[in-house]
Amino acid sequence: MAPWILPSLSQVAAQLHLPDQGAPWAPHWDQAIAAAPAEAPNWLSQSAIADACRAASLDESMTAAALAMGKRIENDPALRTLLWYYHYRLYLAVPYVFESDWPLLTEALGDEAGMFQVSVALSATPHVLENHRQRGISPEVTRDTLSDVAFCLKTEDYTAEHGRWGLSIRILSWLSNHYRGQCYRLGRLQFVHSPFADALRAYRHRRDGTVVALSEAGVRYRADGQYDGAGGVCDSQGGWTSELTETAGGIEGSPIHPVGYAVRRQIRLAADQWAPALVRGDGVLDMHIPAGSPMDCDACMQSLRQAREFFPRHFPDKPFVGFDCRSWLMDGQFDTLLPATSNLVRVQRQMYLFPFPGQTSWVMGVVFGLKGASTRNFTLAELPRQTGMQRAFAAHLERGGHFRAGGGFLLVDDLDKGPDVYRRQKLPW
Repeated sequence: MAPWILPSLSQVAAQLHLPDQGAPWAPHWDQAIAAAPAEAPNWLSQSAIADACRAASLDESMTAAALAMGKRIENDPALRTLLWYYHYRLYLAVPYVFESDWPLLTEALGDEAGMFQVSVALSATPHVLENHRQRGISPEVTRDTLSDVAFCLKTEDYTAEHGRWGLSIRILSWLSNHYRGQCYRLGRLQFVHSPFADALRAYRHRRDGTVVALSEAGVRYRADGQYDGAGGVCDSQGGWTSELTETAGGIEGSPIHPVGYAVRRQIRLAADQWAPALVRGDGVLDMHIPAGSPMDCDACMQSLRQAREFFPRHFPDKPFVGFDCRSWLMDGQFDTLLPATSNLVRVQRQMYLFPFPGQTSWVMGVVFGLKGASTRNFTLAELPRQTGMQRAFAAHLERGGHFRAGGGFLLVDDLDKGPDVYRRQKLPW
């Protein structure tokens, strides 16, 4: 056993005031302990932490907090052990696993508990830098990608709620994509290569290139073609469930309109006329639109073109057929709430939208800047109306409306065809 860690889960849990009865947050404890190196990793040293902070663009105040937490971890066997467990599960175990119920160390660390998550993220810095070096990724892309740590520290709810630098377990899960070498920022957007997993299939007409999406079977929709329950709105009277039937001669199912709603009818796509273009399991680039700067449509499209070149060059083993995005930003209602010149609307019109379940609270937190929007209700009187978007969205809520999020995809072959590529099509129904 490595002498720098504690082998007993019960001992670690007791010293850090964590529950160990059944320990659902540590199902692979013995495996992680057995994999620990004989000597403490270098990433526990103050110099390594300082280097990691520079790589992540942390400012002086953030760096001081990270160094203080690093010293505390270095001098506490229980904290060292838990850090190793998290590090092993996120960055070394195969497959990578993130236990969503990892506990926050509030009792042991007080308001500084959020910095423990920062230490977990930074511990993978040598791993990600070597990964980028081997794949020939430029220092600029590395810097832009890892700087998301500093951005999250500035904007994440933990810092605002506790008055100290820190990250939540949820944000640690997101940042683990960066440090595993899966997420990259290329210009305005971030991309993660992943298998397509949304509840639809897209087909392209073999002759004229028309693209049509069909819903997977068993999805419950409202009469308006949105997910039943999206935005907290259910439709017990007009709701319906999609069907999908596939034969050697073709496929029959409920189409999804490119503006983002399912259509309550059946259409048939003959196999000799339509070819699969995007199905479950196909490689896609999940597109993330970070806050912090304007969502300029031209900049977003340039990022997509960068990604089209970047991933085949550095990841030839990970082919992809298109881009995929699931976000409050893809809510198809925005086309009627915002002017056509809005960057948000312009980006949406580049994509084939589809229903996706989300909640109004997502918009409340991001657009209106209301902290804790996911855990408490806000009155309409509390909503700020300083920007055009805030005024339009507040008016929508006052009329009894809701927000529901949405999804969108853009196939690589359609990237340079301009806006409304999917809305200009003659649809086969």
